[in-house]
Amino acid sequence: MKERAEAKKNIATKELRRMMEVVNSQRKAGNQFIPKDLLNDLSSRFIINVPEEERVDLIRLCFQIELAHWFYLDFYCEENPKLPKTALKDFIRIIFGHIPFLQRYTPSEVDTVLADWRDYKKAVPTYGAIILDQDLKNVLLVQSFVYKTSWGFPKGKVNKDEQPHHCAIREVLEETGFDITDLLDEDVYLEHHFNDQLIRLYIVTDVPSDAHFQPQTRCEIKGCEWFVVNTLPMRKDDVVKPNCLKPNNFFMVMPFVKQLKRWISSRMAELEIEALRQQQIFAQLTKNEYAKFQEGLATPSETRVRHEKNTYSPPPRMIKARKEKSKAQQPDDRSAKYNKKTNPDVSKTSVTKKPSTSNNTNDSFVISKTWQNFSLDCDHLTATFNISLRQAPLPKKTIKSAVF
Repeated sequence: MKERAEAKKNIATKELRRMMEVVNSQRKAGNQFIPKDLLNDLSSRFIINVPEEERVDLIRLCFQIELAHWFYLDFYCEENPKLPKTALKDFIRIIFGHIPFLQRYTPSEVDTVLADWRDYKKAVPTYGAIILDQDLKNVLLVQSFVYKTSWGFPKGKVNKDEQPHHCAIREVLEETGFDITDLLDEDVYLEHHFNDQLIRLYIVTDVPSDAHFQPQTRCEIKGCEWFVVNTLPMRKDDVVKPNCLKPNNFFMVMPFVKQLKRWISSRMAELEIEALRQQQIFAQLTKNEYAKFQEGLATPSETRVRHEKNTYSPPPRMIKARKEKSKAQQPDDRSAKYNKKTNPDVSKTSVTKKPSTSNNTNDSFVISKTWQNFSLDCDHLTATFNISLRQAPLPKKTIKSAVF
């Protein structure tokens, strides 16, 4: 009987101690209490119904409690401003003291879990985007809701089994309301390590400067604003424009500024080379081909290839020489009569004669059709190849002596 009484007394003491811990945690949160029905609703939404294997992992469970904390601040506190806006660490202590299967952990054990969870979060990679305008002169930064003087790139931690570029797209959409799915290149990014934590930012260009940005999360991002890249600080002693801001306001931006400026310079050089090449192509297009390009029916390079293949025009002097040659090759009546007299057996269509099998050395040889009307056109060669032929000297005129 005494053992049972002592056991009951110990259980009551532990329960009283647990209730006092919950009360103290809530008093630290703002000397107010979170209603029990709200705690029950948050617990059932995010914690109690998770799979059994995730309940055992306290680190994973802390992420669920963090989601419950965000939901509490975004919805309950917005609807009822009198509710205490507790910090995350105090909210975790309250949840551990409220849910039955977490009540067995002492306050010191909860603090150990919090420390381990913070270390784990530091090791989780972070992915985001560096959003540049069409001129590559301005970059989009977001302002933290909690740390109101802090500006940074839109980014966030990757979820389990999530691809890096998918994480960047999701975080940018949540923090800015802008979808970069069609603009993101998986191979173009900058990386940096903060205390063994990887931060990768994909470079996204051609974003209109008048694009509308609206954060989709509550109590996380206060606003979005364009900043001139050349005015961003690279060191703590740099001067920031506007003067109301200090380099510490861009603590998470400074490590990327130098790499970003170098990438922009390289990209601008590539665009200049591409623009010169396009100008050369446009200069060789005809009016109809340029109209097709403007309508989007063909690219400049494709139009130029067709132009080179199908619309080649020889020089005027070559055209003139060809016309003169075609006229010279037309036989006249005198040449036809001469062919009939010299070779009456040769027909107009067949000019080949089989050699005789006799030993007569005066047998006729084979006449090729190609050489029948051959003539060397010096004017054509001169006009085609732009050469000068040496002319033979004129014969000297001889004066006959008169016979008397």
